[in-house]
Amino acid sequence: MSPGKSSVFVVACTVACTMPCGAAYAIDGIAPFTEEAVSRGLLYQVQEWNGPTMQFQGFGCAIADLNGNGHQDVVVMGNGQGIVGVFENDGTGHFINHTQTSNIPLLVKPSGITLADYNGNGMLDIYITQQFYEANVLVRNEDGFSFTDVTEQAGVGNTGYGEAASWADYDNDGWLDLYVVNYTFPTQASNPSRRNQLFRNNGDGTFQSVAVQLGVDDHGVGYAAVWTDINRNGWLDLYVVNDRGHLPSMFRANQLWRNDGGTFTNISEPSGTEIGMWAMGVAAGDFKGNGYPDFYITNLPNVGGYGGINPLLINQGDETFIDMHDEAGVGQFIFSWAPMFFDYSNNSHLDLYVCNQAHDNNLFANFGEFPVRTVTSQAGVAGTSGYSFNAAYGDVTGNGALDLLLNDFGTVFPANVKLYINHEGTKRNWIRYNVVGYEGNLRAIGANIDTRTGDRWQWREIYAGGNNFKAQNELVFHVGLDDAETADEIVINWPGGNVSRTLRNYPANFTWTIYPPERLGDSNSNGVIDATDLAFMLDAWGTVQPGTEMMDINGDGVLDVSDLLLLLASWTQSTAAPDPGDIRMPR
Repeated sequence: MSPGKSSVFVVACTVACTMPCGAAYAIDGIAPFTEEAVSRGLLYQVQEWNGPTMQFQGFGCAIADLNGNGHQDVVVMGNGQGIVGVFENDGTGHFINHTQTSNIPLLVKPSGITLADYNGNGMLDIYITQQFYEANVLVRNEDGFSFTDVTEQAGVGNTGYGEAASWADYDNDGWLDLYVVNYTFPTQASNPSRRNQLFRNNGDGTFQSVAVQLGVDDHGVGYAAVWTDINRNGWLDLYVVNDRGHLPSMFRANQLWRNDGGTFTNISEPSGTEIGMWAMGVAAGDFKGNGYPDFYITNLPNVGGYGGINPLLINQGDETFIDMHDEAGVGQFIFSWAPMFFDYSNNSHLDLYVCNQAHDNNLFANFGEFPVRTVTSQAGVAGTSGYSFNAAYGDVTGNGALDLLLNDFGTVFPANVKLYINHEGTKRNWIRYNVVGYEGNLRAIGANIDTRTGDRWQWREIYAGGNNFKAQNELVFHVGLDDAETADEIVINWPGGNVSRTLRNYPANFTWTIYPPERLGDSNSNGVIDATDLAFMLDAWGTVQPGTEMMDINGDGVLDVSDLLLLLASWTQSTAAPDPGDIRMPR
């Protein structure tokens, strides 16, 4: 069926009439989210600066661990005075306000936000785009909650009409690069500074503009972009979505570039992703469950742009995509902005949340088969029914259930940000991974992980920008396990695809730190395998626990004789390794 209003009606009937009884029972029993922003200390008013007839693109927000202590903090924008809100999670899901001491400069026209550790010091830095040709801003994280403006020295203060930005190591040199999406009007297409930008990280705190030479300086009226490995070859590909793309030749449709080892080939047309529409945000993730990333793109309810329907592009595993919005029941016919794939229920399938303008937001619950179900009212996450542009997800309470942050204007300006605490996700098991990377990319942005429970595999990827609209989700691998108590097999692929590890039998309901092969056996990260590491292993003997993962050298989930022998074989202390027979083994 071609996109249009009639397809929405057909999908709605199909959903209502064919969903299995078990799924319907689960929907009836959903534990709703509760909105707790104010009670948890998130006090920040958002307002539309130019009134309801002008700036209609919202302001970014973020959930991220700013100080590296394992708790998800919050950054929000849009209070009308240019003040960026910075809030520290105290470890219980309540927040301490650091806004006045963050040293983030006042911003004239803030737009999008994305976070990554660009200089490899282990702390997340913040990049903020600005509209109306105000310069974008990069602030370096100094100690978790105070920042220094390094825009000028870094060379990333682009003055295009900034919308979204996203980080990735496109050339696999170990340093994170930055892609900036500009809303390029046709009259400005010949101006390089107004087109999309790709800043290559030089590894010394500075960046070089390379978009033109690599052919990714798109000149559409861009809103969002995401880096994702569509063919799983270890090189991150780039998908950009553009507003008004159904109106050639002045405007550009959505564009997909395949990464061919640090250079790019435009495969938009043959891949089936070159859709002309009123594109706003883009979600990326394995929604279908076949081990490859899919795309969901938000749209306007105007039959002149792809029928006003939000396409769901399912990756076929061969660099082609098929639109399955009808089959999935997620087409909508609503003015839509931020879309996000995440497993809110921990049932082992990615769900879909969509922010809508002048309409309730929508939460689509995925039970492992199409069509999915709309559970917005049951889950209690409709938002304001006003101006809902931006959202982010992350586990702010630390209980393994993903919570929702909404940066809504509300129906009355201004309105406080909203924090929806997830209760449904606590009914099922989960597992989370922090992957340790290498110098320049210590948080391993661009890694991906396959998790197996029984005969079921789940694939996850981390996005530093993207899977959203101008906002940032937590940078943690989160996998819902349903009723499984153990992840039977975990396959980690570091950025570039040349380094991988396989773990087995890791218990559910923990956040695990996963180390690259070079770090195994080194308990104190000093680069030496010696008596200190031996003592640590013997003290940690038995089932692996959070904090002892680096000693599980063979990855079987148990610290035992096999790991001990591997540790001794890797001994680098100046004195010889002890004989295994002389070691007093733990009971």
